[in-house]
Amino acid sequence: MAKKTSKRKSSKGLSTGTTLGALA
Repeated sequence: MAKKTSKRKSSKGLSTGTTLGALA
């Protein structure tokens, strides 16, 4: 998931990454 978050950082990596990270 960390790799996917890095690629999504371009759009909303902070919001999506934080949400997925909290659930994971």
